[in-house]
Amino acid sequence: MRTHIARRLFVEGLENRRLLAGDVTVSRSGADLFVTGDGLSNTISIESDGNGGVRVNGFSDALAQPTSINGTPNGSFESANFSGSVFVVMNGGDDEVRLTRLQVQAASINLGEGNDDLVVGLQAANETRFGDSVPVRLSVAQNLNIFGGGGDDDIRLQSVYVAGSSVIDSGADNDSITLLPGVSGPTLADTAGRINVNGTLTIVPGNGADQVTAQAVITGNNLVIDDAGGPLQANLTSFFAKGSAFIYASPQNDQIIIKDGRAAALMQIITEGGDDHVALHDTYAGNLNINMGDGNDRLSLSNTRTPRADIQLGIGTDRMALRQVNIDTLFAFGNSGVDAFDVRSSVIGQANLFGDSGYDTFQTDPLAPNSIGDLNLYSIERQQQV
Repeated sequence: MRTHIARRLFVEGLENRRLLAGDVTVSRSGADLFVTGDGLSNTISIESDGNGGVRVNGFSDALAQPTSINGTPNGSFESANFSGSVFVVMNGGDDEVRLTRLQVQAASINLGEGNDDLVVGLQAANETRFGDSVPVRLSVAQNLNIFGGGGDDDIRLQSVYVAGSSVIDSGADNDSITLLPGVSGPTLADTAGRINVNGTLTIVPGNGADQVTAQAVITGNNLVIDDAGGPLQANLTSFFAKGSAFIYASPQNDQIIIKDGRAAALMQIITEGGDDHVALHDTYAGNLNINMGDGNDRLSLSNTRTPRADIQLGIGTDRMALRQVNIDTLFAFGNSGVDAFDVRSSVIGQANLFGDSGYDTFQTDPLAPNSIGDLNLYSIERQQQV
């Protein structure tokens, strides 16, 4: 005979756990400042103390969890007579970092893994997460390097001066990189507010769906945007590269819009594959080189000036539209596919248009006549007035 023993069921309460606050280690070694985060989400501001020193403040995050500085919740680290470099490694976590109100020798910021926000220089008018200190222009005597790491990062520079060169590499995933002038608006004449890099500015958006927005940026050498993954959305307004401007998009569907852009030597745009859209308005280049790659692409140039333009439309059904351009020598090449070369109200010394295979069209408008000194059409099956 089997005996049944009744068992009393009960529920064991879970341990009461509170999210641990992040802790940021800050130290001074010689002239330089070192800031190291942990694997948690930290919110910090690195700025001047107003008396020639440097201060690092910790703040609570969106979940009201404080950020410790050297073990003190929402604490502060201060060091007098600061004129060195700043090295920041935040490691994991969704970090929020601000660097402002300083003149430094060099700055290196590694945001690490996580969905991070970085503010360099000024910030939005309604920004409150970094307390009530007033942000001002950041000046870097040597180089400024920023690395995003994994995660969806938001990197924002506003009113920054770099005497050397700068690299902004947002890393993996879907990132936003924004470069803005001061409060006076997107103009290169605002010498105190614009983004100024005396050397080369290199922007590497990473391998996700990335956005690059730049206004009032001037470089003493080259401007480089190199997106290996994509898709890329780039909107560039009022920039001046005293050397060359190189924009390399992804094999996916990219969009590049340039308004009031200038490149003293060469402006080169390569979009690789995908159905891409490239538009240049009120732009000047010492020479212009555009390769749209394969795909069904749209290219439009308006009020654009250059001594020479070389354009490759690639394989696909492509459309090139020129409006009020001034070009000494133009070479434009289609490829297999049905391509359209639409030219209106333009002044071109010599235009050489190659349709290649497919049924291609050269379009003009009698109400918007061109002034073309020498027009040469090759493998273009139809001329059409629209």
